[in-house]
Amino acid sequence: MSSFRSLIFTRPKALGSTSRTVLRLFLEPYHHFFRARGVDFDQISDPDNSEILLSITQVLLSPQEDTPRDLIDAIFCVSELATLSEPLIEAVLTASVELPDKATTAEAAMLLYLADPAAARQLHSERLPMRARAFEFFSAAGTGGQVFPQPGDARIRVIERSLDIWFTKCRMGAGCRIFTYTQGHETWFLIRHGEYYRRESTVDDDGSAASVLFRPEKFDVLVYDSLTNEIRINAKTPKVRERYRLTFSLELFGQENYFPETNKYTLDPIRSEGPACLACIDVPGLKWVRLVKIEYALEDLEREVRSHKAEDIFNAMASRAFHMPPHARLLQATFKVRFRDNPIPRSVTIKPTNVAIYTRDDDSQLIEEWLLRRRFTERGMVTGYEQQELLLGLS
Repeated sequence: MSSFRSLIFTRPKALGSTSRTVLRLFLEPYHHFFRARGVDFDQISDPDNSEILLSITQVLLSPQEDTPRDLIDAIFCVSELATLSEPLIEAVLTASVELPDKATTAEAAMLLYLADPAAARQLHSERLPMRARAFEFFSAAGTGGQVFPQPGDARIRVIERSLDIWFTKCRMGAGCRIFTYTQGHETWFLIRHGEYYRRESTVDDDGSAASVLFRPEKFDVLVYDSLTNEIRINAKTPKVRERYRLTFSLELFGQENYFPETNKYTLDPIRSEGPACLACIDVPGLKWVRLVKIEYALEDLEREVRSHKAEDIFNAMASRAFHMPPHARLLQATFKVRFRDNPIPRSVTIKPTNVAIYTRDDDSQLIEEWLLRRRFTERGMVTGYEQQELLLGLS
């Protein structure tokens, strides 16, 4: 079952760029669910009612046990199909879907799913390029996790104003909004802000050349884990990541450098444990893990960097009786991971000392558990790992 934690990073854009008529048609099979969660479903068709979009977003940000499974899968599929263009339109035409001339890709994806869900799911599995998300981790300097009081609306508004000042100074505009929700011991912050102005050439309906000037919308992610007392950040540039690290440290914990830069990951188990480092039978939710790419540097005068890629690196090396040089410095490794609830493997790339790149955001929890069990995590550098070890031992 897919998780809304991946969905929400594209869904606000999809809501804002979709015809209200198409949106209502798409959500109509689940109108009882939305009404039960306080959404005035009849207002979805009103193009002047922007608050209804926020209401829908808030429902999707907080999935509960009564959230329909097929709704989750449908929205996840449509949200990612909306990132395609030519393959999506070809599938729509093949399915004989009536598509308005000015339909956006989000509308096309919804109409395709309504007309032929099987075709939409097939396109999603075959043609969608994997969009990795890189998270940079920062651990607190303390000695363990803590009870984390969820920030109220007043505190969130303070953070928004602080970031607004910085974004405005950097010529990215004001209007920062932060959406929060919790998942177990994690608190997720979805941060919406503007980017630098962009001008693009366009073609008017009469064929004449024109242009539009606009400020793109951007969504970043910051996650606080109260168990390990660390944050992980996904943002486009190091400058923005640094601003989030300092701002959230100060506003939530009273110290600007509450989360200093620390080492988290090591790739030493690849060398010390060999294929055994890929074991995942003790991680519920994972079926298998394979090492598919490794990059390392030779500490010589030439500073040579080598890269190996295969469907299974360990098997490939064994078949050629090849071993990495004993003093090579491991730079990064990519693993292909098969989750038990999805037949399509996804990938994770680890770059010491504190960067993990996931195919989807919601992959992180299970993969972090696997990394900890296989000792890819520098346990002494991550506070709260003793508590996590206890939980893993009980699971």
